[in-house]
Amino acid sequence: MDLATFSVQPVPAEYTNINFYTIYKPGTEQYGGLDWRAWIVGVEYVGGKPTLFALIHFQWEP
Repeated sequence: MDLATFSVQPVPAEYTNINFYTIYKPGTEQYGGLDWRAWIVGVEYVGGKPTLFALIHFQWEP
């Protein structure tokens, strides 16, 4: 799939056992919903305990 600025990429093998969670804040009506932001949190369990693996921030930019 390629939609000009978006394409699907295969997940690297080292990420296959990581649990990813998304924390999403929708945009406001003032900006037509475009001023959204999101965090992706990767959690790996080490010895049965959750460990932060990745923290990635996305947001709309004008």
